[in-house]
Amino acid sequence: MKKTLILAVVLLSVVSSCDFVRTLAGRPTSARLEEMREERMRAEEARHQAVLDSMERAEKALAEALAAREQELL
Repeated sequence: MKKTLILAVVLLSVVSSCDFVRTLAGRPTSARLEEMREERMRAEEARHQAVLDSMERAEKALAEALAAREQELL
């Protein structure tokens, strides 16, 4: 009786774990979901940095154009 109860508890905990069920269903596990979340964050940060870099280049080009125009006027 005691062995059966222990076995039932162990099986219940294994079968009821979220990752076990997700794996059986062919879905990503919690570890994979975390990896995907981190990948998404890195991609978002890279896009954000690209926008900042582009704005910085545009600002620099504008400053150079204004300086050149100012030199023409003098």
